[in-house]
Amino acid sequence: LFVSDGQAGVVYVIREGRASLDTLVRPGPLVSPQGLAPDSDGRRVFVADYALGIVAVDRRTGAVERVPRPRDVAANGVDGLVLLGDRLIGVQNGATPNRVVAFDLDATHSRIVSARTLARDTTHIREPTHLVAVGGDIFYVANGGFGLYDERGNLRPGVTQVAPVIARLNPPASRNHER
Repeated sequence: LFVSDGQAGVVYVIREGRASLDTLVRPGPLVSPQGLAPDSDGRRVFVADYALGIVAVDRRTGAVERVPRPRDVAANGVDGLVLLGDRLIGVQNGATPNRVVAFDLDATHSRIVSARTLARDTTHIREPTHLVAVGGDIFYVANGGFGLYDERGNLRPGVTQVAPVIARLNPPASRNHER
């Protein structure tokens, strides 16, 4: 199990057979780690760093490496992240408009080769966050409410609280092969 601390820039892990957190990535290499997606090879975990973009962390050593991407692919501002076959699916609330995006990986999962928007809707997808894959479907919080509350958790003056909405998305098949 992997846990990120976006304020401290730390990634923790609970390893099999252990009852406590170990630090996988110490403060320094990451700015704001968010969603985590273990790679299918078992050697690394992809981390959506809100400022840096998508990075890969060696699960044994904690070494951090940016995942290369084409210049025209924006990989920052990603919150939740899951791996489906050869695609990283993320909620990108640090871009306008907010969206759900698929980052197509090469066959070795060592670089992003392209990206495409899977969903965007300025009325219903506002500050999306966290997502999970269930079968072939993606479920995500479409309106996380970030910015509605102050640093103490109080609703900001003049803001109307809205109930969270869980959205479902069935992404199209990958352009690359599915594992």
